[in-house]
Amino acid sequence: MAKTEVKVNPSSYSLSATGCQNLLWNSPVGIGFAKDRVIRDVNAALCALVGYRREELAGQNIRMLFETDAEYARVGRVKYPALDAHGWVQLETRWVTKPGRVLDIQVSSTWLDPANPDLGIAFMVQDVSERKRAERALLIQSARWYELFEDSPEGIVLLDTDFRYIIGNTEFTRMFGYSDEELRSVPPYQLLFAPDQRQEVDEALATLKAGGVVRIPKTTRRAKDGRAIPVSVLSKPIRIDESSIGMYSIYRDISEQVATEDELRRSLRDKEVLLKEVHHRVKNNLNIISSLLSLQKNESASCNLDEPLELARSRVHSMAMIHDLLYRSTDLGELPFRQYLEDLASYLRSTFGTSTNRIDFVLNLEEVGLDIDTAVPCGLLLNEIIVNSLKHAFPGNRHGTLFLGLSTTREHYVVNVGDDGVGMPDSVDFHTARTMGLELIRGLSSQLNAELVYERGNGTRYTIRIPKPRR
Repeated sequence: MAKTEVKVNPSSYSLSATGCQNLLWNSPVGIGFAKDRVIRDVNAALCALVGYRREELAGQNIRMLFETDAEYARVGRVKYPALDAHGWVQLETRWVTKPGRVLDIQVSSTWLDPANPDLGIAFMVQDVSERKRAERALLIQSARWYELFEDSPEGIVLLDTDFRYIIGNTEFTRMFGYSDEELRSVPPYQLLFAPDQRQEVDEALATLKAGGVVRIPKTTRRAKDGRAIPVSVLSKPIRIDESSIGMYSIYRDISEQVATEDELRRSLRDKEVLLKEVHHRVKNNLNIISSLLSLQKNESASCNLDEPLELARSRVHSMAMIHDLLYRSTDLGELPFRQYLEDLASYLRSTFGTSTNRIDFVLNLEEVGLDIDTAVPCGLLLNEIIVNSLKHAFPGNRHGTLFLGLSTTREHYVVNVGDDGVGMPDSVDFHTARTMGLELIRGLSSQLNAELVYERGNGTRYTIRIPKPRR
């Protein structure tokens, strides 16, 4: 009997073309046909599995069902060489349904006609999500460390051999802000690494694939909200009987450690800079002392030197107190100026013989920190004003009050200082007087770029507004 040759048009291959339409369509297992990775036809079970209608799938590239381009490419690399070699292949992968659910599936594929691969392939699909979840749960339970895993203060994540997410503990999901579902949809290394960390990713994956251990004492990983979180990382393969079944990574949030290190570095830099400046500043201050004593000597050439030298001594001491406070301060960049003014008022009151209750000091001082460039001339300025009040505002046994205030605005330090004494004589013009004390007050105000307001009447009052340095 002569052979009869049956020819089939590959482009129209479908369920009906097999001659088993009802059987295949009603099969409880998902079945489909494809050629060149383009879906030709599918049965009802496969439609139900992925949530698409038959007509939505027919004619579409099967890439539409894969969760990533990388996974689509991987399956292609594995499947077709195996088909060529054996005529069939079975592998596991993940598909994404139309509603967006990620499924673990097992796909069995075979040539429709091994002698004619151009006809394409038939494939059978089974949902193995429950089995995979059971396997993952068994993996954790068999390791007998679930409680330690879940309650660990470090973030721990388990990955399969393709670096896909299996499970992470509570700290891991809290640290990075992703849910389990989000981590299953995209490989964690694609979510957690910044674009400029590509080399670190490649090196880590290569080490783990080779069975090595990855230890990174300090790096960053990207959280869901975009923050770069400082972490240390330990990653290691999980082995049973010399076979790798996955890997785990332990992430420790070292944000506090990094912040402490940064603060220490800043503090050390400040101390180094300030210590270098100390010699320079002390030299300049000694020059100021020399100039002050010279001026005082010229002013006092024809009178007793005790009082002028006491004045000079108070000026020198006002600067020495600043260096003493800086020496004792934990922050060398700023002087606690409230404490300085309290100490200065107490020193001047006792030095100029007003330690009795005849003169009251009223202090209204806010906590203000001044850098040394502002504190030294400001201290000298206030020393001069307070000494003038103590010497001249309360002649004889007159009682009175000397007040001192310190506050801040957004752009200025504000100092109010004055008394309710007899006031400056009408014959003295504050702005032009050539006495050393008033010249110092005007000169130091100018050095500070301060706005100085002088008022007379019911005593003497000064308001000094010093600009804050730009940060």
